[in-house]
Amino acid sequence: MSRLSQMNANPTQGMVDSIRYLAGYLRGTMDFKLGGIRHEGSDKIDSYSDSDHHGDKSFTSRSQTGVLVLLTGIPSHRRSNTQPSTADSPACAEIYAMKEGVRDARLFHWVADEMGIDAPLPFVLQIDSKQAHSFQRDTCPKSKIRGSFYMSEDWVQGVRDLSVVTTKLVDTSRNLADIFTKCLPRTKFKRIYDMINDYFK
Repeated sequence: MSRLSQMNANPTQGMVDSIRYLAGYLRGTMDFKLGGIRHEGSDKIDSYSDSDHHGDKSFTSRSQTGVLVLLTGIPSHRRSNTQPSTADSPACAEIYAMKEGVRDARLFHWVADEMGIDAPLPFVLQIDSKQAHSFQRDTCPKSKIRGSFYMSEDWVQGVRDLSVVTTKLVDTSRNLADIFTKCLPRTKFKRIYDMINDYFK
C-alpha cells in the first residue's frame, strides 16, 4: 500500500493490476490482523525502529522507515513510510528511522502518561544497527556519518538526550519493525507476525 500510494499522481496499468490484486488479497484475509494477548499486571511500553536501504531499487532509491510501539505486548502504534530523500548509506537510513522512532515513541509516552499509564523515562528504543546505536550515544567522534547530518540540529540533540531515550541493540531477526520496512518472504513475515502476536510467550 505504501508503494502503490506513491504512484497515485501518475498511475500505470501495472499499478491498477496491483490494486486489484491487493483488493483480492484483503478480501481473502479479512481475519488476518496484528494483535496480541492482553496480560494482567503493570503496563509496559516497547518500541522498535528499523529501515531498509534502497530496498526496492527497481522502484525508488529512497529507503523505507518502520516503527512499532507495543503497549503491554499489544501493537498500539506503527509507521511505514518512504524516507524523504535518498540516504547516503545504510547507517544514515537507520539513523533517520531511529529519529522517527524516537519522535513517535516519545509522543506515545506523553499520551500514555496523560492517560494515567506508567510511562517512565528514559524509554528504550530497540534497533538493529550498530552505527545508529553508536550515533545515539555519540561514541565515535570521528565517524564519517557526521558529514551526512547537521550535528547542531534539534533532532540530533533530542535523539542523544539520554534522560529521554536510550537505544538497545537487538538482532535483526528480533527487530519487530522489520515487518514494516520491506516486502518480506512469506516465512520471515510469518515468523515476525507470530512474534508480535505472541509477544510475551
